[in-house]
Amino acid sequence: MRLTVVFLFLFIGGAIAENTLAQNTKVSFSVQNETIADVLEAVEKQTDFIFIYDNENVDVNRKVTLEVKQLSLFDVLNRLFRNTDIAYTIVNEKIILNKEKSFISMQQQQKQVTGTVKDENGNPVIGATVFVEGTTIGAVTDVDGRFTIEADGNSTLQVRYIGYVTAYVPVKQRRNIVITLKEDNQSLDEVVVIGYGTVKKKDLTGAISVVNTKTMGEIPSTSVLESMNGMVPGIEISMNARPGDTGFATIRGISNFTNNTPLYVIDGLPTNDIRDMNVNDIESMQVLKDASAAAIYGSRAANGVIIITTKKGTNGAVKVDFSASYAIQHYSRPFELADAEEWSKINTVARQNAGLPTMSHDLSVDTDWWDAIIRTGNIQQYNVSLSGGNETGNYYVSGEYYTNKGVLYGSGYDRFSVRVNTNAKKGIFSMGQALTLSNNVVDPTVANTIMDALSMAPVVPIYNPENPGGYGYGDPKTNNNIGNNPIAQDDLVDRTNKNFRIRGTIWGEIAILKSLKYKLNVGYELNFDNSKTLRREGDWRMNMAYQPSYVSESSGRFDKPLVENTLTFDEKFGKHAINVMVGNSYQKETYNQISGKIQDILQTSSGKYYDVMDAGTSLPQAGGYRNVAVLLSYLGRLNYTYDDKYLLTATFRRDASSRVKKENRWGNFPSISAAWRISKERFFAPVKWVDDLKVRASYGTLGSLNIGYWDYAPVINTFLAATFGTEQLQQNAAIQTNLVNENLKWESQTQLDFGFDASAFNNRLTFSADYYISKTKDVLTAMPILMTTGNGAGNPVVNAASLENRGFEFSLGWREKRKDFSYYANLNFSTVKNKVTSLGYGRVDIISGQGRTAVGRPIGEFYLIKTDGIFQNDDEIQSYKNSEGKVIQPDAKPGDIKYIDFNDDGKITDADRQVLGSPHSLFQAGVNMGFAWKNFDLKMNWFMDIGSDVFNATKQYMIGADAAGNGDSNYLKNFNYWTPERPTNIPRPIAGKITNRRDSDYWLENGSWVKLKTLSIGYTIPEKLLHKIHFNTCRVYVTCQNLLTISSFSMQDPEYRKDNIWNKGYRGVAAYPNPFAINFGVQFQF
Repeated sequence: MRLTVVFLFLFIGGAIAENTLAQNTKVSFSVQNETIADVLEAVEKQTDFIFIYDNENVDVNRKVTLEVKQLSLFDVLNRLFRNTDIAYTIVNEKIILNKEKSFISMQQQQKQVTGTVKDENGNPVIGATVFVEGTTIGAVTDVDGRFTIEADGNSTLQVRYIGYVTAYVPVKQRRNIVITLKEDNQSLDEVVVIGYGTVKKKDLTGAISVVNTKTMGEIPSTSVLESMNGMVPGIEISMNARPGDTGFATIRGISNFTNNTPLYVIDGLPTNDIRDMNVNDIESMQVLKDASAAAIYGSRAANGVIIITTKKGTNGAVKVDFSASYAIQHYSRPFELADAEEWSKINTVARQNAGLPTMSHDLSVDTDWWDAIIRTGNIQQYNVSLSGGNETGNYYVSGEYYTNKGVLYGSGYDRFSVRVNTNAKKGIFSMGQALTLSNNVVDPTVANTIMDALSMAPVVPIYNPENPGGYGYGDPKTNNNIGNNPIAQDDLVDRTNKNFRIRGTIWGEIAILKSLKYKLNVGYELNFDNSKTLRREGDWRMNMAYQPSYVSESSGRFDKPLVENTLTFDEKFGKHAINVMVGNSYQKETYNQISGKIQDILQTSSGKYYDVMDAGTSLPQAGGYRNVAVLLSYLGRLNYTYDDKYLLTATFRRDASSRVKKENRWGNFPSISAAWRISKERFFAPVKWVDDLKVRASYGTLGSLNIGYWDYAPVINTFLAATFGTEQLQQNAAIQTNLVNENLKWESQTQLDFGFDASAFNNRLTFSADYYISKTKDVLTAMPILMTTGNGAGNPVVNAASLENRGFEFSLGWREKRKDFSYYANLNFSTVKNKVTSLGYGRVDIISGQGRTAVGRPIGEFYLIKTDGIFQNDDEIQSYKNSEGKVIQPDAKPGDIKYIDFNDDGKITDADRQVLGSPHSLFQAGVNMGFAWKNFDLKMNWFMDIGSDVFNATKQYMIGADAAGNGDSNYLKNFNYWTPERPTNIPRPIAGKITNRRDSDYWLENGSWVKLKTLSIGYTIPEKLLHKIHFNTCRVYVTCQNLLTISSFSMQDPEYRKDNIWNKGYRGVAAYPNPFAINFGVQFQF
């Protein structure tokens, strides 16, 4: 069937010009006993016309014999349909076939309306669709923007075109209409979701950023966060490309010591995990950044809130959207490793420098461990959705399959998800639901794959049948390598993490009065987690203690129901507009887990292990626990506007949590914000080129409770036994294992924000800027106490510290369309300065790894020993003395690193560390731009992180001396280390000693980088070609990811996951790489 009946009258209307064209068009063909459909196809190939018909009304399977030469198209049609009831009409090079009585009926009911569609510059809009609202009667504008359509005088025309705001124009008995379309420059009338309601973008009084979600599906990303990286000012997203990795987002800096993850709200349901979110289902995303915007979520909003709204159906017949993509991932070598011969020479020198005996290496083995662990990865993603609806209801149903074979050996991720969204309205009643089911399977790398590969010597084979398990590792006779064979570890241990999730909301609303509505929102999130490990017998390291085979498994169930009631009053009184919302919320979460482990697993005759615990024969173990938490809330918000110039928002939320004792459970979180729309003032009227100018300010309090379920309750260990009496009777015992602080309470954050928003030149130019001050007090921190107090299970948590963040952020955008060419460019910029104002109880600093957090300073500054080059001879060593004349490094040799004796005590120790750098960026910025010309489009996203320092742990690991002293491990190819004959700035290798690998600024580098994150080129296939295959739209594209990196950082990618606040600038050896990817995709609709 060529087209369904829904499209039968798509182009009905008068078409005199087209009739003349058809009369002048000549065709030639000869057919013998062929169908009408074959004849019509032959005509389409010779002309610019296409045919539209319904198989139920037009018999195109009737066979004819016909020969014509240079005959007009009219005459051909007359011959084909002679003695039938089929008539035809022509509109815009489209020939519509139908029964003659259908045309007569339509003409009797409708009147012919003609019109012209233009843009704001007066240029004709070609290809705009014009529909009679509420019907399927439509037309398409021609090259002059003209259209003709059948409509009665009381109907309304709906005019649509990509890049323009849809226009609704009443006919009002007119026979000729001129319609002007306005460009859709993310109009100020755009509705923004703010939590428990919506508001026009132009009426925002808080700091809210709207994410452009239109192109997110083209990026071969592992999560939603990766897709939005670089699009929003004030949010730092750090992650790696590990399959299944969710990523880590920080909004407006570090605000506590425990958990800086923002709250996610999906279709009204607060949640902590968006790993299974299908980006193709997302309709809109808003980032709530200041207290005014986020206070409606109270105790969970101190880290910011990200609101995600999924797609809904639109009025009209069913639409089917399908997309498929295939990405190839490649990780280029960040460095080359030494081969067996070079490694043997360096290792001999390193052992001699350490005073160790040299070894006789087996150079017949030459393993490239880097090649062994790196592979070509791929990502496949398939999406299909059905949507439609009418004035009383709509639906959206989608399904997705996503699979990611990572670039590291043993890594992978699979996801399947289904979504069903429906909405309905009948009279004063409205209801809807949003439901998603997802199944996630993560195959994690068991080994620290990259670190292990770098620690393995090339003279060690991957496989060795003489070793238990059949894998190679160090041999004390030929090499002293004690690294872990990453291939062996991943092959001998199978680990799979699974999650099945049901998440959804259902709501009902009743309009009590025109201005008063009551809404009930019920949500539910159900997770089933399963983690399973099978450990086979075998070794992956020299001198490894025997480990029997075992199976361990844990299963958990997470329930999180939500019930919310809200009452909303919305009314206008002259120049006054008021919106009041009050409500309450109840959310409970329960997690139950059981686990077990058993050893000595039975095998089949072929040597395959059974992977169930019933197959174990020794040492069964079992465990389990339950966590329960309840959050009860009362909330309210007032929005007031006077004369569309003065805006006020007041928000209040009161929360109670079961995670603290009764006396401290309640917390109050108020906020207030105001805005002044200067552009509406009379004195601003002469400034015609500015469309909107608004200044705003906000102040409020937010909260967070980053503690465990039972941190306020003492923990008792009941797995103890004691022996008493002469008969040595054993009795069960219990003991309190850790001391706790029963007076835990909310962390409290106050925010002050000043901002302004502007748009100009018919909304082509948009600008927004904010300056904020955020102060958090009662920050939860672990306070060290003596073990002699009986505390043995961790330091108690106290509300002791205080933090402060100050920052500036802005976004600038420009969008324009000129006939067939359109383009846009958006720039966002953000900076934040962090400071610890108190650590509590007289504490002055916290030292962790290479970082130091001190009062009056940012979190996690680099606390390292300063260096001063390389000793070149013995005289330099002996002359390097402290103020008292003591030789500072008497055991050093030429070629060793020279360390600064900061405390002047005549020796180098950790006491000589000092603050030498900051892991925090001076600023971050993103540039998103795109161009479109006719059917071609190009989009690119740039992102930059400027001004941070990074501790290059890989460099320390590879150059410092035998990979952290792990025996005879690997070296860099062409390792240009210091020798008397070749003095360089790279220290001499010393096997198994830390002489040249102390935590010092020698390993500190500039971590700034600029990246072309994505580059996408697409082509939309013309409508005429699509008609023949029954498609509405079809677009093919190619997207490249991580295409270009500009950075002075050595060895590896300077972009990495930064979720350890104490060592934020530590670029670890084992960090999963960010590969280059090229993604081929297609999107179509029918």
